[in-house]
Amino acid sequence: MVYEWGGTPVTSSPLSVFLTKELNSTTFHSTNYPYQDSCIVINSREECQAAFFSKEQLPEVDFQNNTLVICQTSAADTSYKLGHVSLKEKPDNYELQMTIFAEGSDAFCMIMHIYYWRLFPKLKDKKIILKPTIKK
Repeated sequence: MVYEWGGTPVTSSPLSVFLTKELNSTTFHSTNYPYQDSCIVINSREECQAAFFSKEQLPEVDFQNNTLVICQTSAADTSYKLGHVSLKEKPDNYELQMTIFAEGSDAFCMIMHIYYWRLFPKLKDKKIILKPTIKK
């Protein structure tokens, strides 16, 4: 499942369509794939193209004024909803806190990848640490 902004499912904007397709396929490049939480910070068109193996045309993004953040986490294959997401600046990094509400049983032990993305106003050159919390 792919989410944007404050936990809303993706919409039909060109960037949303591109990310939905790419994040739900094997074209997204994450060095922590498949099971570790990770965030990538993209500040240029070149960095964005390097994050995807796809040959699809990248939509226009104003990287002069924005930073694209893409996060990957995982949860048991159950019914879930993305709750509150917040980015907090710390002295040496940013913390992206996200709440995932899970319903049902995780007895099958299958893992689903959950992607979250957002265009933030230009961020400082700091690492982003993802801090997901799963609540039942």
